[in-house]
Amino acid sequence: MANERSEADARPEAQPQTRGGTRWGVLAAILALPVLLVVGLLVLIGVWVLTEDSSDHGARQTQDTRYENVVNEVR
Repeated sequence: MANERSEADARPEAQPQTRGGTRWGVLAAILALPVLLVVGLLVLIGVWVLTEDSSDHGARQTQDTRYENVVNEVR
């Protein structure tokens, strides 16, 4: 009997196996949404700044055409 107890005591208890370390998938998912939102916002701002305003329908004059109009009026 003593022999049975010593064998049982010698065996470690079955513990649930826990994973240590960072769960990179969860971290990536948490960080991906704000990064995508910021990148999308920057792209929209870039497109907005770099595209020509279409509400003028070509009526807007550039500095060069204003200068040419003034020069032609003086002549």
